[in-house]
Amino acid sequence: ELAPGLLFDTKELRLLQDEKKIPLKTKELKLLALFLKHPNELLNYEKINETLWDYDEEPSAGSLRTYIKTLRSAIGKGHIETIKNIGYRFVT
Repeated sequence: ELAPGLLFDTKELRLLQDEKKIPLKTKELKLLALFLKHPNELLNYEKINETLWDYDEEPSAGSLRTYIKTLRSAIGKGHIETIKNIGYRFVT
């Protein structure tokens, strides 16, 4: 449980608020799963990019920022910390 009524189903890759599914893109869900596997750990851009993009896809910094913004809106801004020029940290 991320917050009261907010639950992430790691098996199904679903974010639920009061048992209702919050619509998120696949990469946003993968990013949330990555954060939850590494709580309070600094994840650099390289690690995040390896998780989100396949080897034949070009990682996009703009897309990553958008995914982070969407996740912050869904789970609360205080959970994701930006470490300038390095990456992000999921704070529990």
